[in-house]
Amino acid sequence: MARKRCPQCNLVTGASTETCSRCGHAFAAVALEPTAKAKRCVQCGLVHPATVRRCRCGFEFETMMDPVEWRTLLVQRRSHGRSLIAGSIVLGTLAGMLFGALTIVAGWVALGAMTAVWVFCATMFRSGRRILHAARTQLDDLDGVGEALPRAQLRS
Repeated sequence: MARKRCPQCNLVTGASTETCSRCGHAFAAVALEPTAKAKRCVQCGLVHPATVRRCRCGFEFETMMDPVEWRTLLVQRRSHGRSLIAGSIVLGTLAGMLFGALTIVAGWVALGAMTAVWVFCATMFRSGRRILHAARTQLDDLDGVGEALPRAQLRS
């Protein structure tokens, strides 16, 4: 909990206090700087510190885009993430059925191949989920969803 100490009488007061209750000393106003949010890459969905300018995948965070273009890019990324998730589920299911039948005939070789395909599907699923989450989060930020204060509305 933040506190202020009066330089004249050494009374400890709350951080939001403007004047000392004992001696009347006026505290200087302190402007708080908002903390910088971590950045989530639109291309790959990785989270980076606020100071990073470029993602490992090559996406430039400093690139300013028109909000309409930005929304179009995010909608495309969301679609790409959904496709990766759906493709990994379909591929994993088909591979499981195919290699399940081959395991009966060929034995351990087919089981090893099935494991490799499932690892690939899991990686593809995680990548799609990360991209989908990044696109959804940034679309919500663009729409103002989840802001600390709701937007003002005029009432008549």
